[in-house]
Amino acid sequence: MIWSITFFVWYTHSTSEDDIESYKNNWNEEVFSAVEMLKQPYDTIMNMPVNKLKGMLRWKNKLEEDKEKILKELKNG
Repeated sequence: MIWSITFFVWYTHSTSEDDIESYKNNWNEEVFSAVEMLKQPYDTIMNMPVNKLKGMLRWKNKLEEDKEKILKELKNG
């Protein structure tokens, strides 16, 4: 997703430095977890729309949880 310069001007003037740092840290964590979880190269992840990336992370997380649940049920009989 390409952000306009006016968004960045608005965003940097309307939020505190702590909020900006928090957003940057969360974004970095999400990108690198997407690289690991989805086994995609960094540039592919960075070119994804933000909502698609977040949706894929939620989907992959739920898939992993369901997989663990099924394996646990099978193990316990």
